[in-house]
Amino acid sequence: MTMPPPPPRRSLSTLMVVLIVACTLLICAGVTAGGVAAWITLRPVRTGAAVPPPSPGSAAAGDCVWNPGDAGESTLRPTTPKTVERRKMTATIVTNLGTITIELYGDKAPCSVAALRSLADQHFYDNVACHRVTTPADGLVVLQCGDPSGKGTGGPGYQYAEENLPVGQANPYPRGTLALARTATPGTNGSQFFIVGADAQLSADYSVVGTVTRGMDIVDQVVAGGHSATSEKPNVTVTMTKVTVS
Repeated sequence: MTMPPPPPRRSLSTLMVVLIVACTLLICAGVTAGGVAAWITLRPVRTGAAVPPPSPGSAAAGDCVWNPGDAGESTLRPTTPKTVERRKMTATIVTNLGTITIELYGDKAPCSVAALRSLADQHFYDNVACHRVTTPADGLVVLQCGDPSGKGTGGPGYQYAEENLPVGQANPYPRGTLALARTATPGTNGSQFFIVGADAQLSADYSVVGTVTRGMDIVDQVVAGGHSATSEKPNVTVTMTKVTVS
């Protein structure tokens, strides 16, 4: 990734004016520094503009905002979704270890499910290995997939806002949950997702898009195998050979 050129120099007087205006806006907006949020980032932080959240109840294609995003080291460039449907769907992930079936909440997270469906239809996930696993010893049990580069930084080249966040729930991410991975910056959802292997007390920042209905034994097998001492790459390789959404 190339570095952007340095910004042009500004005079001291110009900078003072900008600083005064910025401080005035902050005061008027009532912004206060209440502390630093504790983010659990499921992908390394990437640059990219945040996406404003969609209006509640939105389901039309025009209500889903697909902003340009960093594709990382992925060489695939799928198109953005063309259709959005507000209905539950079924995702079938065929892997080298067996089949995982997931109920997708297209009724609650229509834009997110539309993105997963579009990527599956374009064979984005075909022959892609899940690149990350964490175990009880790590304090979080998840299997993360969806990056064709296998580096954990790849994506489809576009990003979109969060949906169906489990705010206020005592058990926000129970075992079997399918949620979208993102950076610490809101609106950076892409192609990566994670399956929760054990109830997880994550902050409610990750879109809940479905629940595994069959195949958790595959997740358990990969979790039991652990990961290498130097990375979170699974010792038991699990590769998605085919993904369909209907």
